[in-house]
Amino acid sequence: MNLSQKVALNTALLTGGRLAVAGSGIAGVIVSTRYLGLEAFGELITAVVFVTLFGLVTDVGIWTVSAREIAKRPDDEERILSVVCTIGLLLSATAIVLTLATMLVVYPGTDGEMVRLGILILSVQMLPTSVGGASAAYMTAHQRAVPAAVAAVASSLTFVACLVAVVAFDVGFAGVAGCYALGGLANALIQFAFAARSTRIRFGWDPDMAKQMVRWALPQGAVLAVGVLYFRIDTVLLSVLGSDADVALYGVAYRVIEVLIVVPTYAMLTLFPELSRCEPHSERLNMLMQGAFSSLALAAVPLLVGLVAFAPEVVVVAGGEDFREAASVLQLLVVAVVASFMSTPYIHSLVALNQQGRLARMLVVVLTFNVALNCALIPQLQADGAAVALILSEVAVLVWGARLFREVGAPPRLQRPGRLALAGLITAAVLIGLRALDPVAGAPAVTLVIAGTLTLLVYGAAVKLLDAAPPEVTSVFAQLRARRAAATD
Repeated sequence: MNLSQKVALNTALLTGGRLAVAGSGIAGVIVSTRYLGLEAFGELITAVVFVTLFGLVTDVGIWTVSAREIAKRPDDEERILSVVCTIGLLLSATAIVLTLATMLVVYPGTDGEMVRLGILILSVQMLPTSVGGASAAYMTAHQRAVPAAVAAVASSLTFVACLVAVVAFDVGFAGVAGCYALGGLANALIQFAFAARSTRIRFGWDPDMAKQMVRWALPQGAVLAVGVLYFRIDTVLLSVLGSDADVALYGVAYRVIEVLIVVPTYAMLTLFPELSRCEPHSERLNMLMQGAFSSLALAAVPLLVGLVAFAPEVVVVAGGEDFREAASVLQLLVVAVVASFMSTPYIHSLVALNQQGRLARMLVVVLTFNVALNCALIPQLQADGAAVALILSEVAVLVWGARLFREVGAPPRLQRPGRLALAGLITAAVLIGLRALDPVAGAPAVTLVIAGTLTLLVYGAAVKLLDAAPPEVTSVFAQLRARRAAATD
């Protein structure tokens, strides 16, 4: 299996796992919004996001750096894993203490009682992050996607089964929060079970290596922290500057696009070890970047067109009629996702080439910009304002990331942009016609199935007829056809 095929396979596996997570997440939204109601669901989303933010302390970039170093120094694999596993344990304990202490300051009194309960329960999922993170680093370094995909599916099934039981026995808010925590625990422990079959995941200590790993990890940790913060800080600011209803509307829309955000990350995870071995300004680096950029651009168009056209149906299916106002939020967030698709190759390549210090400084500026935008826009536009702030922040990351990459390689170009845009316009015209005809009025779920199928078919046909696919993508399919023909002969 060549690199292109491995990237495609691993991306498909990880995306499939993420789809399972997204499916369970949407199921969770559908059940939770109806079971808890608008305001209680907003309190749950606030707790989830709060714990996610402090969960960054359990990482600080150590898992990404360890994956890179294992790929570069396979003979030191067990020593690296043992050291980062111990560091991860210390980080997990610190994260839990900080989470609970800050919770008492940010959400005091009776008004914050339900949010505090949710945070307390959800913090449990931080406990196994040391072994889970070490296992994920090992799998990334060895370009193995099956364990992560299996863990995602299994944890999703665990979450759904737990949620059904909670509703059946009417456990209430605490039970729903517990379902989220149990899903996170299952994911980490299943990945550890897979990794333990191939290598030793244990606690150990090497002071010199620990210092070096932490020194490399801190800039990467800043990159991760800032990246998550400006995807999550908007929800926290909404909870402070807006209302629980605003948080709920934003939360439903964000749950829908969560699966899309990580697709480019999954593609780049498989490329990460290859990028780590590249020299700056090398032909191979430029080739890998161009292939990743072109593939993600090709995939971004139908996502943008389909979700913008049918956002009302999506949020109604996800949250019910009470969440129809979230359609505009979803349409704005999809634009931010497209910008994220284009910036992800720059971010991962800069980390792989040990440029995370510069990247971190850039993202700190962008985060400051994002917080200022949220503070200015949320009082005026509520949830829509938070989405606009995210769009502008993602565009800033894209432009600045491309400038930083020029110092280590040739920035990729958007291939055949006119043909690609025309394929998108043709797809949009067909979807607008479908919306005007509205053949299944009153059945939003059926409408989405038809619209999704039509989007893929029309866009695929338009790309083929217009020859809009970038050469890097068509060459992969040509290799697959040649291999299939050879196997048949």
